[in-house]
Amino acid sequence: MLIATFPLCRIEYATHIDHHTKGHTSMVNIAGTHQIFSQVNGMRSEMGKLPVFDVHLVGLSKETRQSTGFYSVAPDSLIRDITKTDLIIIPAIHDDHKTTLKNNKEFIPWIVQHYKEGAEVASFCVGAFFLAATGLLNGKQCATHWMHANNFRELFPEVNLVDEKIMTEEDGIYTSGGAYAFLNLLLHLIEKHAGRGVANNYELTVRAIPFIIAGHERHTWNCWPAGISWM
Repeated sequence: MLIATFPLCRIEYATHIDHHTKGHTSMVNIAGTHQIFSQVNGMRSEMGKLPVFDVHLVGLSKETRQSTGFYSVAPDSLIRDITKTDLIIIPAIHDDHKTTLKNNKEFIPWIVQHYKEGAEVASFCVGAFFLAATGLLNGKQCATHWMHANNFRELFPEVNLVDEKIMTEEDGIYTSGGAYAFLNLLLHLIEKHAGRGVANNYELTVRAIPFIIAGHERHTWNCWPAGISWM
């Protein structure tokens, strides 16, 4: 997980989620988020301002080999090391939901406790399944990958799944839709914690929004105004 603190926002990113193999997480989510928040810090530095994000990769063990066997993730912190954070990000986890929960159950009370202590929590894509398992989404809106919407509704009937949306925010809980929709949510978090000017400058640099929405198959270009309204 990624986690963060404000005004220097400490972000914890759950790497995932065995001791040796506990699942297959999205490296795009992990590396992309770390890179984007780091670039925002760089932009602020060029403006003569202090960095706003303090990003950490957090796991259950010092090395986590992905279930695909292709690569390993090396967290810089373990969950027991984190006493205070501002934001926890759960990346997409592409393994069977029940297996993922069994192998990563230690994350559940850790996430809940930090939320109760004031941390915000975000999930990307199918990471919403893991977030929903904490119970923090009960009674709240949630977005996830549209291909998994029916399965999500069966497993979590207490959650108000809005699979037509690319992201949601409610009571300090954020979720994003499938694939690259997580970039929209990142831009929203950048605006919230670094300011609209920085978010707009970053969006102009990467031109992310059209690519994100076009990549979410169930969303039409009618979603464009809704996406812009978050900026």
